[in-house]
Amino acid sequence: MKSILSLILITFFVNTSLAKENCTHLEKYDNALSSISTMQADFTQNINGKYHSSGKFLMKKPEKILIDYNKGAVNALIGVNGKLATYLDKDLEQISHIPKDKTPAHFLLNTDKQLSKMNIQECSDEKNGGYAITFLQATDIVSGKFTMIFDKNAVISKILVEQGDGDLIDLTFTNVALNGEIPNSKFIIKDPRL
Repeated sequence: MKSILSLILITFFVNTSLAKENCTHLEKYDNALSSISTMQADFTQNINGKYHSSGKFLMKKPEKILIDYNKGAVNALIGVNGKLATYLDKDLEQISHIPKDKTPAHFLLNTDKQLSKMNIQECSDEKNGGYAITFLQATDIVSGKFTMIFDKNAVISKILVEQGDGDLIDLTFTNVALNGEIPNSKFIIKDPRL
């Protein structure tokens, strides 16, 4: 559970850029990220290669994300709607909240180009023609790294979170659809206790 929460709770703000010389394609990926108004995808997640889950991912800029785990080790709903990120444990019927700007959601939802402003550790070409950008956490809850992997079409295909305690979270997207219509009602998380 700690690893799943950390995916959302890791603070993603940084003050300096450590961009390496091999980060020559940042403008391309800045443009790709800023051109996304909505994203819908299926996802699979594993933690340390052991705990597998899957579900649906929805994003609508400038302020909405929904991660609906519906199969596997996790039975949860994670959402951002406005200034708060919400975590609902479906089994325990417990809800937690944290400010959106203390999560990676803030970065994903940002409409401004900002990759070059981030604390970049490294960039690398992927074997499939894609590109990976790894960021160091500067003021995070659990120190670690956050890697965004893009496919050859500059679409986010994977997010890796390597936590300071050694846990590795792998969130892989499939069936990605960009810039389609998503009703705002899809992002509402209701408290099951009410």
